[in-house]
Amino acid sequence: MKPSDATMTGGGVSRSGAGLFGVLGRLKLWQKFALLGIILAPAVAVPTYQFYAASQEDVEFAKTEERGLAPSLLLMKLVQLTQQHRGMTAGVLAGNEGLAGARSDKEAEKKQAIGKMDELVKGIADKAVAESWNKTKTVFPRIAQDIANRTLDGRANFQRHTDLVADYMVLLDAVVDHYKLSLDPDAHTYHLIQASLVGLPALTEPFGQMRAVGTGVLAAKEGGKAIAEAQRARVAALSAAGARELEFVKRSMEKVFRESPALAKGKLPEALKATEAETKAMLDLARKEIVEAQTLSFDSTEFFNRYTQGIDQQFTLTDAATTTLKEQLDGKIADLRGRQLVQSATIVGLIVVATLLAFAVARSVLRPVSHLQATMESLRQGDTSARARLASADEIGVLGRQFDTMVDEREAVAAKIKKENDLLNESIIDILRAVAKTAQGDLTVQAPVREDVTGALSDAINSMTDSTAKTLA
Repeated sequence: MKPSDATMTGGGVSRSGAGLFGVLGRLKLWQKFALLGIILAPAVAVPTYQFYAASQEDVEFAKTEERGLAPSLLLMKLVQLTQQHRGMTAGVLAGNEGLAGARSDKEAEKKQAIGKMDELVKGIADKAVAESWNKTKTVFPRIAQDIANRTLDGRANFQRHTDLVADYMVLLDAVVDHYKLSLDPDAHTYHLIQASLVGLPALTEPFGQMRAVGTGVLAAKEGGKAIAEAQRARVAALSAAGARELEFVKRSMEKVFRESPALAKGKLPEALKATEAETKAMLDLARKEIVEAQTLSFDSTEFFNRYTQGIDQQFTLTDAATTTLKEQLDGKIADLRGRQLVQSATIVGLIVVATLLAFAVARSVLRPVSHLQATMESLRQGDTSARARLASADEIGVLGRQFDTMVDEREAVAAKIKKENDLLNESIIDILRAVAKTAQGDLTVQAPVREDVTGALSDAINSMTDSTAKTLA
């Protein structure tokens, strides 16, 4: 850069600075304070808005999760009803007509639940969920029609029901994702969601399949039909899958209790313990009466009832877990709203206090300055008694007291000058009187000699008068 460029650049900065200070210099004090307030307002408003938006986002997130519980619970109910209907239908198709009435009632209950779910899906703003449900909701009516027409065998019945349960599971996963339940930020509610909306539905399905397979196998045996060894192996594989899902649920629940010790003291641990006991009882029953039994002799209806009891206990745990989850989400929403209210009130309070303090500070500057201006105007108009008399200890108070001292000194000097002028005038008048008498021929007159500038003049006049008198004499 050339020296001339640097000089010009420096000059430009100086002129710019001078321009800015010149603009500020033309503003009154209250205008400067107002400008400062306008500049600071965004600095306060932006973080305040960001805080409120973030806290409101947390509240809306929790409310979104809570709204997802209703369709999730209804989907799990559809899973339960489908599993029950599958087991009942398997028994009926294998020859157990004692389950026919219960199967018909379960079909009606399932169709009613489908209608409720259809209404709920209309309120879900997710095209993929809606399309998936519209395809899935037509499956069960077709299954029911085929059962009524007696065109469905045991294997097709099992497969179609199992596929429908799988579709419900996929739909449940989509609903959980849509309502952000799978993204819960708190550890204990996250693991509770994993246990209740992921682990428990996955736990019920292997046992639901074992109920259908076991009921069909035992009913067929009761009807004198031969049993393939593959059926035993299938029950064994389902038992192993059920045991794995049970462990997943237990681990998830243990994480919940570890993250939230308060939940470890409620009804949830009791429901988990009862579910574990019932689940192990179902596994033992399948192992003893089907997988390892030399001869299948267990009653198919009793098998169905025991498995229904165990699976119902699993859904009891599901109900307890989802109820606890709803309570936790409600508590989270209330806590977030409470914190939002407290923090918002605190911020508003601080803003109010800061505003009042700023107003007080501005007033503490503007009032004494205005008073000082009024005092100066009174002095200008001739009121020599006017004084600022500021009591504040700040710079303006010091300035006011210095101003009063300056005025006092000025008035003292003016009074002294006036007094000296008055004395001088009196001396001059006395001299003029003496001169006048002398002019009239009275050479005995003596001008008063004072200790001022007229003293020498009086001496000179008196000496001249004396000399004249002597000369004339």
